[in-house]
Amino acid sequence: MLRQAVSSARGFSRGFSSSPNRRDLFDFLRRRSIKPSQETEPVPKATKESTADVMKRAEQGQVKAPERRKLRVIGLPDEGPSWEEARNGFDLKAFPTGYVSPQLTAQSVDSALKSAYSNLWSSAPEDYLSKRLDNLNERFEFTKSVVQHLGVAIPDAVVSQLQTVGDIQAYFVDRVVGKKFNEKEPDAVYFDPAEFEGLNVRFEDAKEEKTREVKKWKELVRQAKEHDRLERARLMEEAAKSD
Repeated sequence: MLRQAVSSARGFSRGFSSSPNRRDLFDFLRRRSIKPSQETEPVPKATKESTADVMKRAEQGQVKAPERRKLRVIGLPDEGPSWEEARNGFDLKAFPTGYVSPQLTAQSVDSALKSAYSNLWSSAPEDYLSKRLDNLNERFEFTKSVVQHLGVAIPDAVVSQLQTVGDIQAYFVDRVVGKKFNEKEPDAVYFDPAEFEGLNVRFEDAKEEKTREVKKWKELVRQAKEHDRLERARLMEEAAKSD
């Protein structure tokens, strides 16, 4: 009786699992809403063309070269008129951006100050350094002329503190002339070897020292390779004699 009940239960489960799936109302409405034109169509496979066929069609003129489009670069003058006509008399001068100059001398500073003084007022008198620059417009024009002549900029905060022509001269002589500064190494310290003469202090140029180290290393590598070559030759010669 137990086996018969189990077999009948198995038959019932097989019959239940093989029954068709029942669709609900939403499935029926969804299938009706899909039109034949909206049904997805299989994407045709791209046909592969051999290189020989492509070259053959290109020789026959059947392959069109891509159209080249010329881009207009904003800021450049047109090709037709010359640059002189395009700028229409406009002259652009690059304003200096550096604040120090190792090559600058005190004589160059005095020459620039006298030239700027003559351009704004008259020939520079002997006491031209005492000329006050209380007029901000005159101070700006004067410092701009000096900066363009020397090729060294003055920070705006410093310009606001310079009251006389002598102040400008003192600023250039004390903080610009002969000074070194590298924007990539803002914390670098530069020493003047002349200030340490007679002391047990020696200054080494980092670039020259590195160059010497590289040359020394290359020489050691060359000697090692030469020693290895001679040792190989000796071993081969001994092996040949032993044979």
